[in-house]
Amino acid sequence: MKYISFRLENNSYAVSILKIKEVIAEKNITPVPLNPNHLSGIINVRGIIIPIVDLCLKLNLRTDEDNFRKTIIILEVKDKLIGVLVDSVSSILDAKADEIKPVSENLITFKKNYIEGVISDNERLHLLINLEDELKLVA
Repeated sequence: MKYISFRLENNSYAVSILKIKEVIAEKNITPVPLNPNHLSGIINVRGIIIPIVDLCLKLNLRTDEDNFRKTIIILEVKDKLIGVLVDSVSSILDAKADEIKPVSENLITFKKNYIEGVISDNERLHLLINLEDELKLVA
């Protein structure tokens, strides 16, 4: 199975490539009033309006307000498109099921259902995350 690796706040995460529709550079995001803090706004991609979620805020990770996310990963969730803001996309990972290791429960600082495991390459560890349950509320 292939995964895309991305960076958030100096940490590395991965998500299944099967859920990804495209990766684009950050565009002008139109804010939508009275929405949760993690919902940055909406963008127009080839005539399709896509909600944008700041993944760092959604996952309750520490964030530096001056550190603007520079990349948008567009995912398909429940037949709808949602964009997530990340710092950067790092690489494509190829991992078999037996290469995905469980993560110790006492190391997880946010909801356990987000974490599916850990993928290790020669350079770093990548937390494999499942965003579908949380992002379907935005779709």
